[in-house]
Amino acid sequence: MNKFYTFLLLFISIVFNTNAQTIKILFDASKAETAGNADWVIDEDLNNIKWSPNASIGGGSEGNAQRIPTPAQSTVTSTTTENYWKGALSAWGIDCVKKGYVVETLPYNGTISYGNTSNLQDLSNYKVFIIVEPNILFTTAEKNAIMNFVQNGGGLFIVSDHAISDRNNDGFDSQQILNDLIKNNSVKPNAFGFIFDSLSVSPNTTNIPNLPNDSILNGPMGQVTQAVWFSGTTMTLNPNDNATVKGVVFTPSVGFGNIGVMAAYARFGKGKIVGLGDSSPCDDGTGDTGDKLYDGWITDANGNHEKLIMNATIWLATKDTVINTKVVDLSVDSLLYPINIIRGNNAVSFKITNNGNTLIDSAVFAYQIDKNTPISVLVKGLNIYPKNSYYYTFSNSFNISTGGTYKLKTWVKTFGDNSAQNDTLNKTFYLNKIIDLAIDSVVNPINLVRGVDSVKIKLFNNGETTIDSAIISLQLNADSIISTKLNGLNIAAKSSYYYTFNKPLNISIGGNYKLNCWVKTNGDINANNDTVIKTYILPKTTSLQIDSIVLPTELKKGPNTISIKLKNNGESIITRFSVSCKILEQNIAPITDEVTLINLQPNSYAVKSFSNTINIDKTGDYKLCAWISEVNGINIINDSICYNYSVSNTSINNLNQGDQVIIYPNPTTQNELNITSQTEAIRQVVFYELNGKEIQVNNIDKLGKNIRINTENLKAGIYFIKINTDQYSLTKKWIKQ
Repeated sequence: MNKFYTFLLLFISIVFNTNAQTIKILFDASKAETAGNADWVIDEDLNNIKWSPNASIGGGSEGNAQRIPTPAQSTVTSTTTENYWKGALSAWGIDCVKKGYVVETLPYNGTISYGNTSNLQDLSNYKVFIIVEPNILFTTAEKNAIMNFVQNGGGLFIVSDHAISDRNNDGFDSQQILNDLIKNNSVKPNAFGFIFDSLSVSPNTTNIPNLPNDSILNGPMGQVTQAVWFSGTTMTLNPNDNATVKGVVFTPSVGFGNIGVMAAYARFGKGKIVGLGDSSPCDDGTGDTGDKLYDGWITDANGNHEKLIMNATIWLATKDTVINTKVVDLSVDSLLYPINIIRGNNAVSFKITNNGNTLIDSAVFAYQIDKNTPISVLVKGLNIYPKNSYYYTFSNSFNISTGGTYKLKTWVKTFGDNSAQNDTLNKTFYLNKIIDLAIDSVVNPINLVRGVDSVKIKLFNNGETTIDSAIISLQLNADSIISTKLNGLNIAAKSSYYYTFNKPLNISIGGNYKLNCWVKTNGDINANNDTVIKTYILPKTTSLQIDSIVLPTELKKGPNTISIKLKNNGESIITRFSVSCKILEQNIAPITDEVTLINLQPNSYAVKSFSNTINIDKTGDYKLCAWISEVNGINIINDSICYNYSVSNTSINNLNQGDQVIIYPNPTTQNELNITSQTEAIRQVVFYELNGKEIQVNNIDKLGKNIRINTENLKAGIYFIKINTDQYSLTKKWIKQ
């Protein structure tokens, strides 16, 4: 049996588009590029245009560039100088011819179109279109033609000048006109990823990134190391509009970012764009003799402007390498959102780049947070050209409720993509855990009491991490703050902890009290629950006491006025009370008075005289008692005082026995008391305290009218002395100091 082996040979042919067809470059002269002190053309044989604001022939002396420069391009050699042609851009044009390109000018009456076969200078016939400092707005049709030219593979070189550089007095300068082209076209507004700033700046810069493989900075003409602007402008980049935009020359004071850009380039569709912020570098110093021109091409930056502009022109004119092998490579370039994760919903947005050589129309985009269910979506109609980027935001966000470490994985899948190493992008986030220690409640005291009482609180960890230490404090009314630092708490998240303060409360009087307890923890984000305030009302005591019976000092037959001395022993102000008095064991009606609005302050005294008197109609021994039955609406029990009195027959004689007996010294500090009776011999002397309590009895063995009593056993105070004779008894008031 014969075996046949078939070998499949795979040939990958790389085709370079060199001079298989002539590369033509078109310089625009239809937008007043020669107005005023400007001469932005490669060659002009006539100087007979007046721009006011459009062109009129014969009325002026501005340059009138013709389509084909003269002498003929075929006569240009490697040694031909820029003054071979007449125009400020002649050096640019001559250099292009030396590179093998064909150059033309679009005259003042030329038409800017794309796809118009009847227009011999239709942009489809050219590889590069160069516009230097235009001074007339492009029409809508012209703007769309230029944009379609670039999108379909053309190269566009646009050069602006400083703000307020309107040379034909139509109200628009070059940066306004070029920005209008970029932003207000119908193909794709802001497609280039940059706009020109409204500035007038003159930087001399070497602020140029070191990019050895960059076609503009290190192209066939050599390395670019310097640029000098004379009243030019800058550009601002917006990669969100075009991810391929790239700044290559920057003003001295900025970084290699999106501002202060003096030269930039980008891709759009199949084409390319270069932007320059000043026309001075294009000027070769020759041209219209009526204009004041300068050599910016060589002199101003030591030949760097020629390198910069020609490298850019060559890049625009060079067709990208086409590889017959189809390469599909869609990668996740960067994660745009979230930058940092937050509690709640987090949107996911990323930038993807087509690294291959074929248009990508559809792909699967996905992300996964930790080990949660992946979010995946098939997106069609992407239309991502090679080397272009696409921004995508997922409609489904992910929700984060607690702090911790999270891993976000994003990826893209495309049919035919074999470069898996760049399909996935991971990013790890850390969200700080919440620290929130709260005072949940005051457990003790429930009610405030007099005396010592401990304070116990309940703490609750509302946060997401274990709490080890805290400072806990309390304050009762405006008293001193009691604070304690606690370590080793080890309170787990969503757990409680009970704490009793070492120093208890000591309450001695009633009143309104506010107990303020609070906690402080490092990193606590929620101050609203750190404090608990509890109020208490401890009723004030109400106590009214009869201190003494002031009147009568001695009881007599007939009407007797009763006065008592009261003391407020409580904590409340006494505003009303009821008081009564009565002769006990006698058929004598008591008398009662109700007193209001006296405002007797705590620890104060008041004397109350009864409005009625007690009438005594016979002799004998009497006990007079007074008592309080109600204070501030509160009924009182057993708050009374009693005094003993004797009423004799002689006490109601016309003689006033009180005047017949003398006690002295009164008052006294001595321990002896002298008693003298003018009429009767003294048989007995009895001492009573003010409350009626008998404390000393002296029986006189040797009757006499003058006696001496030892009082050393009696302490200082007020006493009633009852003096008894055979005929009468009487009571005297005596004070020992």
